[in-house]
Amino acid sequence: MFAAACSVMLLMLVSCGYSQEDLDAARQDGYDTGYSEGYDIGYTEGQDAGYDTGYAEGSDAGYDTGYAEGKDSGYTTGHEEGYAEGLEEGSSLGYDKGYAEGKQAAASASVSASSSGSGGEKAVGAPSVQETSATVYITATGSKYHRSGCSYLKKSCIATTLSDAKASGYTAYSRCNPPA
Repeated sequence: MFAAACSVMLLMLVSCGYSQEDLDAARQDGYDTGYSEGYDIGYTEGQDAGYDTGYAEGSDAGYDTGYAEGKDSGYTTGHEEGYAEGLEEGSSLGYDKGYAEGKQAAASASVSASSSGSGGEKAVGAPSVQETSATVYITATGSKYHRSGCSYLKKSCIATTLSDAKASGYTAYSRCNPPA
């Protein structure tokens, strides 16, 4: 539309007897005005579109990156803190339980020895020589103690004294007939 208006204006100028200089000046003025208006409109629209696109893409990318880093950091921190607390609490509970069970086993062994003793020839709670020196074998998962070479010891074999095995609650395995 602008081009049509310029053409009509030039035609009017030519028919009215204007000189070539006047025509060139009018053309330059029309060009400058059109260029300036087009530049301003294009610049504003381009800037607005670029801002909207850049903001949306940057916002999404920043959010995604921040979310991923926050999630990873939170998981790592939570895992480390939870592990440390669980380890401390589990160790404390395990120690307390083991101590209580050991104390109870020692007390019951002491009562058992004092009730089976005859007249005072044996000190209360003192294990016999055989109990302290005999080696028996236990497994990682079982509740019985065994003699060396027992077929049950193929997967796991842990050496211990007879007195320690009994104090830990193990009982004799009847098939291999370990010392009692």
